[in-house]
Order: sequence, then C-alpha cells, then structure tokens
Amino acid sequence: LFPLFAAAVSRLQPKALWTVLLVSAALSFVAPSLYQSGSLSGDDMALVGSAGISSAVFWGRVLRWYSIVRLPEFLIGVCVCRLFLLQNEEARERWIPAMRGAASVGLTVVLAVMVADPFPLMFTNQAVLTLPFAAILWFLAYDRGAIARWMAAPALLLLGEASYSLYLIHPIVKQMVLIVGR
Repeated sequence: LFPLFAAAVSRLQPKALWTVLLVSAALSFVAPSLYQSGSLSGDDMALVGSAGISSAVFWGRVLRWYSIVRLPEFLIGVCVCRLFLLQNEEARERWIPAMRGAASVGLTVVLAVMVADPFPLMFTNQAVLTLPFAAILWFLAYDRGAIARWMAAPALLLLGEASYSLYLIHPIVKQMVLIVGR
C-alpha cells in the first residue's frame, strides 16, 4: 500500500499532513481498545473455538500481526517522512531544536513505558509508542550531532543493512528451521 499512501500524501500540504498524522495516532488506539474491552470476543466466534484457540488469542494475533490494523502507524511514518521532505534546508535548521526536544521527550516516554510497563502489550506495541518513535526518527533524519555520527559508522551501517536483509528473509529461514527440526 505504500505507493498508494505516498501518492495520496504527496499532494497534501503540511496542515493536512499534521491532521492525517494526528487522526492516525488516535485511530491507532481503536483496535487495542476493542481488544482490551473484550468487544472482539464472544459466542459468535464458534469457528475460532473449534480451531483450538480462544477468540481472545485469535484477535490478539490478528491485531498484532495483520497489517490492516497497523495502517495508522504506517501512515504516521509516511506523514512524518513527507513533512521532513517538505522542509528546505533553512526550515530544517529552524526545526532542529524543536525536534531535539520532541525526540528527548519521546525517548523519555519510550524508556518510562518500557521500564514501568503500565499498559497492556497491545497498547504499547500499537499506540502508545508510535508518536514517541516518530519524533525520534524525525529528529534522527536531520543527521546532526553525536548520535548521527555514531550511527554513520561503517560497522553500524553494515549491521543495519544486514539486519534489514535478515528481516526480509526471516520467515523463510524460520520455516526452514522448523522443517529441518521436524
């Protein structure tokens, strides 16, 4: 869906992009809220029960792994990228201090949520950490400071490329290990 989202977002002005980003952030809470409230389970899930898993487990898997539910998070990333790309060099220089602050707050939120673990996993994964990570990534895109220099080290670039390559093929490797293991 990225080409469709990118084409749609490329026509939007910053104010509309911010609106889409914030609406997407709000929508990212819908599926976890439905799951936590128990609205997705019930007697109408007889087929799920006959498959040997509860409806809660079924919906937990759907919400965690199926991309249609994760579209708000993805759209936030597309909007952040577009907002960054719309900035000229002068605007980027003006935004760096604000985004440094937003990234610092984002990092604090991420660390606090990871340490305190105050939310059910579904909220943490799909909603609570989305905007903090978006702020961190947006700031890192400016490619300034000690962190940017550290992340540009050849060894880290190689590891980043290798990890992405492994991410792309890991389902195949996992299946092969399972097949060979049997």
